[in-house]
Amino acid sequence: MRLWRCCWADRLRQMPRYATIDVGTNGMSGTVTTLFAVQHAIEPYDSERVHGGTLLLVQLEALADKLCGLPLAERQKLPGLQPKREDVIPAGALILLEGLRALGLDRCLVSDRGLCWGLLAHRFGATHS
Repeated sequence: MRLWRCCWADRLRQMPRYATIDVGTNGMSGTVTTLFAVQHAIEPYDSERVHGGTLLLVQLEALADKLCGLPLAERQKLPGLQPKREDVIPAGALILLEGLRALGLDRCLVSDRGLCWGLLAHRFGATHS
C-alpha cells in the first residue's frame, strides 16, 4: 500500500491547490459514504445520518491507516462497512485522502445523493439537501 499511496500522491500533487480561496469538495460515491458510516459506526446504514456529514482530513488519515492495517477478516467486522466493500475500501480511503491533500483541503462534505440529483437540484434552484 505504501508504494501505491506514493504513486497517487505524486500524481495528485500536480493538481491546483485551493488553500487561498474558499472552496470545498463534496464526496458522493459509495466509498465516501461508507467511510463516513465506518467513522461513525453507523449500523445499519442510514442515509439520513450520512447525508450532509463531514469527513475531516485528520479523521480520514486515521481511518485510512486503520483500514490499511487491518486484514480483510477484521475489516469485515467493522460497523458501517457494507458487504463487498471490505477489499476495496482501503484504496478508496487513500484516494480520497491524497485527493484532499493535493487540493489543500481539510474536509469533505458527504452526500448520499448522486450526481444526477445534484445537477437537477442545481438546475431547478434547490439550495440545500
